[in-house]
Amino acid sequence: MLRGLFHVSGAQVWDVVFPIPFPIPPFIAAIAWMMTLQPHGYLFQLVVSRLRPHDHRW
Repeated sequence: MLRGLFHVSGAQVWDVVFPIPFPIPPFIAAIAWMMTLQPHGYLFQLVVSRLRPHDHRW
């Protein structure tokens, strides 16, 4: 709709990127959210790795 009404930069990229989430079944998205937000999940690991002081001793 927006591409027909306005000049959108990178329109061909948006034509490919925008519809990608639609064929993904909802249960796959639910599994991804569960893996991200569970205790010691991806989000926890990302945040802890950024906040933990780095020990550069070998």
